[in-house]
Amino acid sequence: MAKQYARCKADMDTAWWDYAPRSQHENWEARDSKGTWDTPPATVSLSIRSAGHTKDRFALPESWLDYVARLNGGKDADEFKALMRKAGGWNNVGDIENPKVESLAWWGSVLEIQGIEGNYAAISSFRHRNPPPNSTSVNYDNNPEVVHQFTAISGQGIMRLLGSGYRAYSVLISREQLYVPLDRIELFPKLPREVKTLADLDTYQSPPRNGQLTKNKTKLTAGQWVKVFDYAVRATDVWGLTLQGWIALAIGSPSRFLTTWEMETRPAV
Repeated sequence: MAKQYARCKADMDTAWWDYAPRSQHENWEARDSKGTWDTPPATVSLSIRSAGHTKDRFALPESWLDYVARLNGGKDADEFKALMRKAGGWNNVGDIENPKVESLAWWGSVLEIQGIEGNYAAISSFRHRNPPPNSTSVNYDNNPEVVHQFTAISGQGIMRLLGSGYRAYSVLISREQLYVPLDRIELFPKLPREVKTLADLDTYQSPPRNGQLTKNKTKLTAGQWVKVFDYAVRATDVWGLTLQGWIALAIGSPSRFLTTWEMETRPAV
């Protein structure tokens, strides 16, 4: 069975913020030392059922804190320090010595969908009681469905990096099953699906892993129709499995579509 993914929508795509950037909403009260915070984190709240579909929040185990630090260049790196700001990275993270994480994703984040339950989608995540993986193999480039890149949103509705341009990464981690409201996501197009290539495309034995790809001998020509049976996500890119091999469906941010496969919601910047 094909994996099902979704991408988190922007403020302007949902009724949560009246279809406008949150800093323009009348109830927006976030402040920084200079006054109104005009480019806040573009958070998407995820929930647990035991808390009445409100956010999960808990102290991050030391082993997971170390994992997050490795993803961000170490505990002395500006990217990691930016995550630990009380109103910066994870909302209400507290102090760096005793961080608490909330169940959050971001505008452009990919989520792996496990099933639909009413107005919510159950999603995959790390569990805090399990040991963290190796950061050289499980990271944003290889697993953007559980390692997310922070994004922020300007008052003009433009996606930004965190703070003064930090490319920082968080982990999707919880104590139990996580859910996302269906109106906060755009589901990937259902598979199997026929698509037409918009350019000559190489085919590959597998999607990239740590940047490595092995080409097949088969090459698709522009205008050729193929059927996509499964997805893989790598950083901002979406890959599809065809009978001829794996092909890139969309690359970069905003997405450049290489076939007639399309989505409206953009990946993280």
